[in-house]
Amino acid sequence: MSNVRDVKNRMRADIRAARETLTDDHKKALDQAICKQFRSLASFRFAEVVLAYYPLDEEIDIRPLIEEALAQGKR
Repeated sequence: MSNVRDVKNRMRADIRAARETLTDDHKKALDQAICKQFRSLASFRFAEVVLAYYPLDEEIDIRPLIEEALAQGKR
């Protein structure tokens, strides 16, 4: 079982290292692209309730998506 845990930990470390190489502009562009893709989903467009997280600095910035959902009256 520890082998699976080790693999997951290594994958997380690799992804974290890759994220750290992104410039602020590149990260912002990627975040915007992800939000755009999410907006296009029927499950988002027709949702009445949306669950979301408030992102930490290194996470995908979905705050514009949250604001849009609230402005549309989604809960």
